[in-house]
Amino acid sequence: MSDALGGLVNIAIIVFVSLLIIGYMAFNINYSKAFKVKNYIVSTFEKYNGKCASYGPLNSACNKQVNDYLQEVGYGNTGIKQSDGPVVDYLSCNGKVDGLEKDCDNNISCVDGKYCYKKYYTSYNLTNNTRKFYFKIVTKADIEVPVIHNVVGMINIFYIVGSTEIMEEAISIK
Repeated sequence: MSDALGGLVNIAIIVFVSLLIIGYMAFNINYSKAFKVKNYIVSTFEKYNGKCASYGPLNSACNKQVNDYLQEVGYGNTGIKQSDGPVVDYLSCNGKVDGLEKDCDNNISCVDGKYCYKKYYTSYNLTNNTRKFYFKIVTKADIEVPVIHNVVGMINIFYIVGSTEIMEEAISIK
């Protein structure tokens, strides 16, 4: 009888370790996908000088390019939203961001639960009526493994943050 219990314990340990390894691999795949998505969104925002989502037409070439890429890589709705604690922390308007004095809109924009972003103004040039700005973009790694999703679903450490380069836009002074 003791041999049967010993075998059962060994099987339980093997199953547990296997699930742990599979969950870790699934997490790594999703985390690297979220990084790639964040990098792609940052480079697309830079390419279109920030004229994406709520700062440009929703059917713009920028938005189409980002949405096509998200579909291509299989990055779906991760449930990220403006009220998530880490999103509010990462995109807050208090103090300095990246060492720059800043001014920003109070609106955090999120696109279909896939990523969030916010526009920050770094400086104004009133002689040539321009202002410099950049975006901060947040994506989220989604854990698709059911048991692990239930355990770590409450932990908010799987957000990835990136910033665009500083861009410039014309402003109208009244």
